Amino acid sequence: TEFTPVSILGTGPFVLGVRSTLPVNNFAEFIDYAKKQKDGLNVASAGQGAIGHLSAGLLAKRGGFPIVFVPYQGGGPAMNALLNHDVDFYFGNASELLQHADGGRIKILAVSTLDRMKQLPNTPPVASVYPGFETSSWNGFLVAKGTPPEIVKKLMEETMAASKDPKIAGRLEALGIKPIGSTSEEFAKIIAAERPLYKEGIEAAGIMQSRKAQ
Repeated sequence: TEFTPVSILGTGPFVLGVRSTLPVNNFAEFIDYAKKQKDGLNVASAGQGAIGHLSAGLLAKRGGFPIVFVPYQGGGPAMNALLNHDVDFYFGNASELLQHADGGRIKILAVSTLDRMKQLPNTPPVASVYPGFETSSWNGFLVAKGTPPEIVKKLMEETMAASKDPKIAGRLEALGIKPIGSTSEEFAKIIAAERPLYKEGIEAAGIMQSRKAQ
């Protein structure tokens, strides 16, 4: 309520990566393996309440298997933990995992959006096993509530134009981000639509419980 949405520049999926030594080769095998681990698989978290954190919580809830969150201060340290096999899996931004897709230290098993990524054409969506599962990371601009409408409109128009600039769009796509350039109204609807999903994610990740325990 303190902000006014301007525009989403681009959006991208979260990518599920596991350490290369985990004895699974696809998403279905991962789910089957996870359900057999009584103590739960270790999952890196890039930050308390980050969307990757909530995505992992939602996945575990839908799959009915336990997980143990290992918190890190950002995506870089979380990604390093996966590369060093300090954790079993990580639900991270596409840009973090794509660069290591062929390095042999991780396996990429699924994406969080309903559609496959063109950079990972053989990697299925989580929704292929759990219909309706969908989380994504949007890169957008907001301004303080009360900003003059003409300024909001100008910023929106410039963001929409930037999303269509071939150089900017190309750079975004290389990072696994789909250029969007939404209107302010579209952005507001997306925020409203995501609220119930991430409320479920917060509950699944146990964030409210951990806060109460403190």
